[in-house]
Amino acid sequence: QNIRGGVKYLSRQLERFRGDKQLALAAYNAGPGAVLKHDGVPPYRETQNYVGSIMEEYNRLQKRRSTIKLSSLSRKSTLPDDFHIFWGKK
Repeated sequence: QNIRGGVKYLSRQLERFRGDKQLALAAYNAGPGAVLKHDGVPPYRETQNYVGSIMEEYNRLQKRRSTIKLSSLSRKSTLPDDFHIFWGKK
């Protein structure tokens, strides 16, 4: 229940800040009022560290994900020589 609540709250912050991940994370950590008051990520060390570390991990995973996609596209698919027996065409 706690995890669902956190996910729902973060989702609302993403909507509120129009998909801006950094602002949504800052709002999740420091509250949306602090983000609005400071017109961005608040100057609180804890919040800046939180947003920075989450975004760093997010970017690392995104980079890894795109590398995996590219490597799977570059693999050639090979079919067995007798594949035509099953499909009737060679």
